[in-house]
Amino acid sequence: MVLVVGVIVALFFTKPAQDFTKRVQLITFYNKLTKYEKSFNYEGIYELLSPDYKRHLSIEDFLAQRSQTTKPYSVNFIVHSYKVDGNKGILDRTIITCKTSNCAGLDRNEVRAYKEYIYINGKWYVPEDNTVLCLRDEPYSMPPEFERAISFIIQRLSQSPKATYLDENFQSIKNCLYITYSPEVEKYDAEGLFYFDENSTNDKLNVLVSNRYSASDDIVTALLLIHEITHAYIFASGIDIDCYQNEAEAFTNELYLLTGFNQAERDILNAKIEFYPSPQTDSFYNMIKNINRMKGTPYEDILQLVKSDPYYQKQCSGN
Repeated sequence: MVLVVGVIVALFFTKPAQDFTKRVQLITFYNKLTKYEKSFNYEGIYELLSPDYKRHLSIEDFLAQRSQTTKPYSVNFIVHSYKVDGNKGILDRTIITCKTSNCAGLDRNEVRAYKEYIYINGKWYVPEDNTVLCLRDEPYSMPPEFERAISFIIQRLSQSPKATYLDENFQSIKNCLYITYSPEVEKYDAEGLFYFDENSTNDKLNVLVSNRYSASDDIVTALLLIHEITHAYIFASGIDIDCYQNEAEAFTNELYLLTGFNQAERDILNAKIEFYPSPQTDSFYNMIKNINRMKGTPYEDILQLVKSDPYYQKQCSGN
C-alpha cells in the first residue's frame, strides 16, 4: 500500500517538476540563441538547430544563406511569455531591428510573433519551421456562410497552379479568424464590404462584414473574403511590407483563387458579372480587364493600379 501511494505521489509531482525544469532550460536556451543572433555568431546558431533541420541544411549552406542578408546596426529581443507543453515550447516575443543608431522611423522595425522550439533528449532546439501564427485548437464560431467560404478558399487554393503554399498559409491562421457582421464597416470608408480590423491580435484576427452582404452567394463572398484574410495573414506573420504592397498582395490572391475555380464556378461568376452586376463584381471584373492590357506580372500590374488609385492613395498616405 505504501509503495502504491508513493508511486501515485511521484507521478503526481513528476510532470510539474519536469515542466518547470524544461521552462528553465528553455529560457537559458533562448538567451543563448539571442546572444548569438545579436553578435551574428552564425556557427553558434547552427549548433542550436534540430537534428532534422541539420540533415536538410549543411552548415556551409546555412552560413551562405546568412552571409547574403544585410546585417542591421542592432537587434534586440523582448520576450513576453514562455510556455511549455510537453516537448514543445512556445515563446511570444518581439524583435526590434535597427538599421542605424537612430533606430526611428524607417530605420526601425518591430515584429511580434510566436516561435516554437522542440525538446529532444534533454535539450531544446530550433525546428526547421518554428513560426506559429495561431495557438487556438478550435475555430471561432461564425455564420455558416463564412465557414463555407473559408473552406472553399483553402480547397480551391490547393488546386490553383499559381497559389503556391497559400492554402497552407491560410490554414495556419484559420482557427484565429473571427468573422462577424457589423454595421461599423461603413465608418471605415472601406471600398468593399469587408474590413480587417488592425486592432486584432494573433489569437483573434477580426474581419468585419457589412450587414448588407448577408444575402450574397458563397463564390463572391469567397473572392472578397480572401482579400481580408490576406491582410490578416500579413498582420499575423509580421511581414514587413508597405500599405500599397499589402493591398496588391490581397488583390493578387483574389486572382490566384480564381485560377483554382472549376468551369462551373467560373460560369456562375461570369453570369453574375453579366446579368447581376454589383459594385463588388464590377470591381473584380475591371481589375482583370485592366491587367489583361498591361505587360507585367499580375502582382506588378496590380501594384501599379493600386498606387494610381485615389482611394488607396488616401488610405496609404499615412503609411
